[in-house]
Amino acid sequence: MNNNNGNHYFEHYAKITLVDYYIFEKDSLIVRDKPDLQSERLDYGIEVTQAILKTEARCNDLKCNVRLSLSEYESIDEEISAGEKSFYEALRAGESLKNIRIDLIRERIADKLEKLNHNYRIFSTNALYIFAETARFEESDLDTIRAYIRTAHTQHTVGYDVYFLNCISKLCIYDSKKDRIDSVRIPTSDLRELKRKAKRSAENE
Repeated sequence: MNNNNGNHYFEHYAKITLVDYYIFEKDSLIVRDKPDLQSERLDYGIEVTQAILKTEARCNDLKCNVRLSLSEYESIDEEISAGEKSFYEALRAGESLKNIRIDLIRERIADKLEKLNHNYRIFSTNALYIFAETARFEESDLDTIRAYIRTAHTQHTVGYDVYFLNCISKLCIYDSKKDRIDSVRIPTSDLRELKRKAKRSAENE
């Protein structure tokens, strides 16, 4: 995952959720690059990405990067305004926010499958962790995403073995080999502490 502000916050957030709510041990995953989380002992690699609009990502940069010049701030602000206009035009045209998120997830999966096959180190187990940025997905939405993954895999030599979908208060896990979806709950009472731990870990790396 490319963090323009140099802060690996989302990689650390993903790592913490996988340790606290899934099967990984505390020291089993290391934050690296291509893919973002790696375990030599488990021969396991995890790429981390966000299903967000480019303007949302630029907004995150704007909030986090205190070194931007005034002209850079103004340029990003114009870009965000233009993106927000097209985003709300889509909503007014009848496209739901949830469907927009699903489309963004498809885009990120397609992009990361391409990179897995051409740019990333291949492990025995390869996984993709996606921040869905919504808690509104229902079972039918997950089935839509699963169907897309199965089709997308036919177009590549290597596919991701596991997909983690962070739905804020729930972590959905899709095993593409077994074609099975499981989920674990992330208590809403834990969310603030998760953010604090991820921020601290990213600052101390």
